[in-house]
Amino acid sequence: MDPPEHQRHRALLAKAFRARILDQWSDAIIGRCVGELIDEFARDGYADLIPELTFPFPVQVIARILGLPEADWPNDLVRDNDRGTVVT
Repeated sequence: MDPPEHQRHRALLAKAFRARILDQWSDAIIGRCVGELIDEFARDGYADLIPELTFPFPVQVIARILGLPEADWPNDLVRDNDRGTVVT
């Protein structure tokens, strides 16, 4: 995307990523996501962090920021080792 279209899109999103808003997300969204994911594997005493934390974490954070109901979150994240991509 080239200017000036890029600037218009960036200006629309910039308000959502101000420091005050990010600070609110820190506990309410990010901390909650990490805590819930860790709780899931903590009782086992070990974890494979790639599939159990690093894949679901960004999906859950984005879903919560967008206000998606938990029932609509992608549940099955699959890593394509050949390309290093994540698909749902």
